[in-house]
Amino acid sequence: MRSTHLTCLAFGSAAAWTTNHASTSEVTHSWHIKDFKTLVTFRDSYTDLSRLDYYISHGGQALSVGWVDMEHNYAVAGAVCSNTITPRHSAAINAPFPPCNKMADSQALLPNGTKFLLDPPSSTIYALFIGTNDLGPSAFFTGNPIRGSTIPDYID
Repeated sequence: MRSTHLTCLAFGSAAAWTTNHASTSEVTHSWHIKDFKTLVTFRDSYTDLSRLDYYISHGGQALSVGWVDMEHNYAVAGAVCSNTITPRHSAAINAPFPPCNKMADSQALLPNGTKFLLDPPSSTIYALFIGTNDLGPSAFFTGNPIRGSTIPDYID
C-alpha cells in the first residue's frame, strides 16, 4: 500500500510541473540544492506522528498555531488535500478530517514574538503529498463525491 501512496505522489508532482510551469528553455532563474534550508510538508497517515490522536483527545481542536516538529511536518492521519475536493467525515472528532490546505500559518509568531518560519520561500521546499485519502477508496479513483474533479484540482 505504501508504494501506491508514493506512486500517486510522483504522478501528482509530475502533473503539477507540466501543467503549471514553463518549459525548461523558458526558465530564467533556477533553484539550486545549495539554497535549500527548510522543508515544510503536508501529508497523511504515512507520516502523521500521531497528530490525529491529538485531534481526538482535544475534541477536534487543531494543534496550536506554530506547532511543528523538526521537519515542519503537518501530517495528520486521514488528511486530504482539500475538503472542498474530497470531503471526509471523522466520527472520532465529529467533524471533517483536517485538510492539508488548512494546517499551517506562515504568519504565525512564537510566544517570544519571533516569526515562526524564518527561512524565505527561495530556500524552502513546500511538499503536498497526495495519497490514498484523496485518490483511493471513496475518493478520486472510485467515485469522488465531488463530480468533475480532476488531478490538477488537487495540485493547483
